[in-house]
Amino acid sequence: MIPTAEVIVFPAVEPVAIAALHDGLAARNDPAHVSDTIPSPKRPGRIVKVTAGGPSSRPNLTTALRSTIVECWDTDRDRAADLAEMAYAIACATRGAVGDAFVRYVETVGEPTFFPDPRTDLPRYQFTVSFALAGRAV
Repeated sequence: MIPTAEVIVFPAVEPVAIAALHDGLAARNDPAHVSDTIPSPKRPGRIVKVTAGGPSSRPNLTTALRSTIVECWDTDRDRAADLAEMAYAIACATRGAVGDAFVRYVETVGEPTFFPDPRTDLPRYQFTVSFALAGRAV
């Protein structure tokens, strides 16, 4: 038998980020819709959308640094900016258990920035953060 390296599996980053942001916003009585999709045809005005993307790496055998793009819409630009800043603060503060995953730390890739959405008249801000996720041997 040929010896093989230990296989380390990491959780998907989108559900981790969605849970952290949803729970953090809900704890502050913020009713924003947090998801990886935008509801259609009844689109809410206050939305946080999480998409896996951007740079990723493995700083060590048991940690994967996975990036997420977080888009925040609201009914006016100031409210969209405030939502993005709150979501960014919650993301950056995420540590420990999130569902079945474990977040070691979070790194900023890009801070909240106004990023107009050509598909809607709702103002949008977005930021990018990387979650350092703990892996598990399988």
